[in-house]
Amino acid sequence: MQTNKKQKGFTLIEAIVVISIIVSLTAIAIPNMRSYRSHIVVRNAAKDLQSVLWGAQALSLSPRSAKTTAYFFNISLCPASCVTSSVQDESITTDSLGNPTVMVGSEATEGLPVLDRFVSDKKLSIADIKLYKNGVSTSYNSLRISFAVGNRTGGNISLSDATNSLITGDKAEIIISSPDTKIRYKITINAATHIITMDVVRA
Repeated sequence: MQTNKKQKGFTLIEAIVVISIIVSLTAIAIPNMRSYRSHIVVRNAAKDLQSVLWGAQALSLSPRSAKTTAYFFNISLCPASCVTSSVQDESITTDSLGNPTVMVGSEATEGLPVLDRFVSDKKLSIADIKLYKNGVSTSYNSLRISFAVGNRTGGNISLSDATNSLITGDKAEIIISSPDTKIRYKITINAATHIITMDVVRA
């Protein structure tokens, strides 16, 4: 005696519904994953810049060379190679009469931390640079951050426009961004308190 067994499975309509749901969820998830990845990239770049500046400040407290008088960074608005660094050395030479003369140069960079994330990731950019003076901010295309070396001045920060040292400020803000995320990060350098901080900036 034969019994009829019902076959179990998905109908074509059920399969189409399931596939449609999976496609919809994937379409939502992929852009969010890309945005999250870009957010992490920007955050890591900001952390790297903060760490590099901290490292230079630490070196200024204990310089590698007795001739070193300052460490400084030039930061500019650009999508790549935004950060350059150098060491200011004081060398004793003599003039034509044999008298000792102090010459200042910036050829050596040994000991300074290296920042290459802005070079390797072309989408990263320093979107804005603000220099504050007495509470009033002005945007500039470039910024020079100097870390003094000395028994009493070691670690002290000076801020100025990289193209015009006469334009100085007591605080600077550097905005790091990427076109793939709305979240940006801000590095704040306070010359009065000699503190460097990082904060998130949401659009």
